[in-house]
Amino acid sequence: MKITRVNTTVVKIPHHDRFAGQRTRLATFPASDYYFEEEWQEVYSQNIESLLVRVDTDEGLHGWGECQAPIVPEAAQAIVDRLLGPMLLGKDPLQTDQLFAQM
Repeated sequence: MKITRVNTTVVKIPHHDRFAGQRTRLATFPASDYYFEEEWQEVYSQNIESLLVRVDTDEGLHGWGECQAPIVPEAAQAIVDRLLGPMLLGKDPLQTDQLFAQM
């Protein structure tokens, strides 16, 4: 069995739930869903964001995975699409330890 395709899908679900249920007026960056959280000195999204990865094989089997990317999942998508996905093509998907070590 060989990997024939690695496909990625960015997921963004409109939802914002500040820690402890506190809601404040958010000042997002221009043309962005992201904002700087003063209290924690970090950038957050107004969405639930992630990256789904589907791996297909030449035997018709497929599997799903998720890259935890709570902000800018497009960055993780570019890494999978341009680097990690191509590394996997033609490899045996059951050799997970070796593939993980290579990636």
